[in-house]
Amino acid sequence: MDEVGARPADELPSIIIAFAPDDLRNLRRERLSNLPVTQQPWLQAIRQREAKAMWWRRVAQKKLPDRQNRQIKAFIRETCAAIPDTLKARRMEALHERIARDFTYDADRDWYFDLTAASRAWATK
Repeated sequence: MDEVGARPADELPSIIIAFAPDDLRNLRRERLSNLPVTQQPWLQAIRQREAKAMWWRRVAQKKLPDRQNRQIKAFIRETCAAIPDTLKARRMEALHERIARDFTYDADRDWYFDLTAASRAWATK
Protein backbone atom coordinates (compact mmCIF):
# COMPACT_ATOMS: atom_id res chain seq x y z
CA MET A 1 0.00 0.00 0.00
CA ASP A 2 2.80 2.45 0.82
CA GLU A 3 5.04 1.59 -2.13
CA VAL A 4 5.83 4.28 -4.66
CA GLY A 5 3.60 3.83 -7.70
CA ALA A 6 1.34 1.30 -5.95
CA ARG A 7 -2.16 1.01 -7.36
CA PRO A 8 -4.21 -0.72 -4.67
CA ALA A 9 -7.49 -0.01 -6.48
CA ASP A 10 -6.23 -1.92 -9.53
CA GLU A 11 -4.43 -4.72 -7.73
CA LEU A 12 -6.56 -5.48 -4.66
CA PRO A 13 -10.16 -6.62 -4.45
CA SER A 14 -12.47 -3.75 -3.70
CA ILE A 15 -16.09 -2.74 -3.43
CA ILE A 16 -17.38 0.35 -5.16
CA ILE A 17 -20.26 2.06 -3.42
CA ALA A 18 -22.12 4.73 -5.35
CA PHE A 19 -24.88 6.69 -3.67
CA ALA A 20 -27.68 7.81 -5.96
CA PRO A 21 -29.81 10.30 -4.04
CA ASP A 22 -32.57 10.20 -6.68
CA ASP A 23 -32.89 6.44 -6.45
CA LEU A 24 -36.34 5.35 -5.29
CA ARG A 25 -34.74 3.06 -2.69
CA ASN A 26 -33.76 6.20 -0.79
CA LEU A 27 -37.39 7.23 -0.37
CA ARG A 28 -39.64 6.16 2.43
CA ARG A 29 -43.20 7.01 3.36
CA GLU A 30 -43.78 9.38 6.23
CA ARG A 31 -45.72 7.57 8.92
CA LEU A 32 -48.67 9.92 9.36
CA SER A 33 -49.06 11.70 6.03
CA ASN A 34 -47.83 8.83 3.82
CA LEU A 35 -45.89 11.35 1.71
CA PRO A 36 -42.56 10.28 0.18
CA VAL A 37 -39.59 11.56 2.15
CA THR A 38 -35.94 11.19 1.17
CA GLN A 39 -33.74 9.48 3.69
CA GLN A 40 -30.01 9.10 4.03
CA PRO A 41 -28.55 5.95 2.36
CA TRP A 42 -26.86 4.88 5.60
CA LEU A 43 -30.23 5.02 7.35
CA GLN A 44 -31.72 2.68 4.75
CA ALA A 45 -28.89 0.18 5.29
CA ILE A 46 -29.38 0.30 9.06
CA ARG A 47 -33.15 -0.15 8.74
CA GLN A 48 -32.70 -3.19 6.50
CA ARG A 49 -30.26 -4.71 8.97
CA GLU A 50 -32.42 -3.96 11.99
CA ALA A 51 -35.53 -5.34 10.29
CA LYS A 52 -33.90 -8.78 10.44
CA ALA A 53 -32.34 -8.38 13.89
CA MET A 54 -35.07 -10.16 15.84
CA TRP A 55 -35.01 -13.11 13.45
CA TRP A 56 -31.22 -13.43 13.73
CA ARG A 57 -31.51 -13.17 17.52
CA ARG A 58 -34.01 -16.03 17.60
CA VAL A 59 -31.72 -18.10 15.36
CA ALA A 60 -28.73 -17.41 17.62
CA GLN A 61 -30.65 -18.34 20.77
CA LYS A 62 -32.09 -21.52 19.29
CA LYS A 63 -31.72 -24.30 21.81
CA LEU A 64 -33.87 -26.91 20.11
CA PRO A 65 -31.88 -30.05 19.42
CA ASP A 66 -32.93 -30.52 15.81
CA ARG A 67 -31.70 -33.47 13.76
CA GLN A 68 -28.83 -31.62 12.07
CA ASN A 69 -27.45 -30.25 15.36
CA ARG A 70 -27.60 -33.72 16.93
CA GLN A 71 -25.71 -35.22 13.98
CA ILE A 72 -23.00 -32.56 14.08
CA LYS A 73 -22.54 -32.89 17.85
CA ALA A 74 -22.34 -36.68 17.53
CA PHE A 75 -19.74 -36.31 14.76
CA ILE A 76 -17.65 -33.96 16.93
CA ARG A 77 -17.91 -36.27 19.98
CA GLU A 78 -16.89 -39.29 17.88
CA THR A 79 -13.97 -37.52 16.18
CA CYS A 80 -12.60 -35.81 19.30
CA ALA A 81 -13.28 -38.54 21.87
CA ALA A 82 -9.59 -39.09 22.68
CA ILE A 83 -8.66 -35.39 22.78
CA PRO A 84 -9.27 -33.41 26.02
CA ASP A 85 -11.43 -30.29 25.92
CA THR A 86 -8.48 -28.11 26.93
CA LEU A 87 -6.70 -28.76 23.61
CA LYS A 88 -9.10 -26.80 21.40
CA ALA A 89 -6.63 -26.31 18.56
CA ARG A 90 -5.89 -30.03 18.42
CA ARG A 91 -9.64 -30.80 18.40
CA MET A 92 -10.16 -28.41 15.47
CA GLU A 93 -7.20 -29.97 13.68
CA ALA A 94 -8.65 -33.46 14.15
CA LEU A 95 -12.04 -32.34 12.82
CA HIS A 96 -10.41 -30.69 9.81
CA GLU A 97 -8.29 -33.77 9.08
CA ARG A 98 -11.30 -36.08 9.22
CA ILE A 99 -13.42 -33.86 7.00
CA ALA A 100 -10.60 -33.50 4.45
CA ARG A 101 -9.85 -37.23 4.48
CA ASP A 102 -13.28 -38.88 4.72
CA PHE A 103 -15.76 -36.49 3.10
CA THR A 104 -16.48 -36.07 -0.60
CA TYR A 105 -17.42 -32.79 -2.20
CA ASP A 106 -20.85 -32.57 -3.78
CA ALA A 107 -21.22 -29.38 -5.81
CA ASP A 108 -24.51 -27.63 -5.19
CA ARG A 109 -24.33 -25.28 -8.16
CA ASP A 110 -27.23 -27.04 -9.91
CA TRP A 111 -29.37 -26.69 -6.80
CA TYR A 112 -28.80 -22.92 -6.72
CA PHE A 113 -29.73 -22.69 -10.41
CA ASP A 114 -32.84 -24.79 -9.68
CA LEU A 115 -31.61 -27.63 -11.87
CA THR A 116 -32.74 -30.89 -10.33
CA ALA A 117 -32.08 -34.29 -11.87
CA ALA A 118 -35.62 -34.32 -13.33
CA SER A 119 -35.23 -30.89 -14.94
CA ARG A 120 -31.82 -31.84 -16.39
CA ALA A 121 -33.32 -35.01 -17.89
CA TRP A 122 -36.21 -33.02 -19.34
CA ALA A 123 -33.84 -30.40 -20.81
CA THR A 124 -31.75 -33.03 -22.60
CA LYS A 125 -34.77 -34.59 -24.36
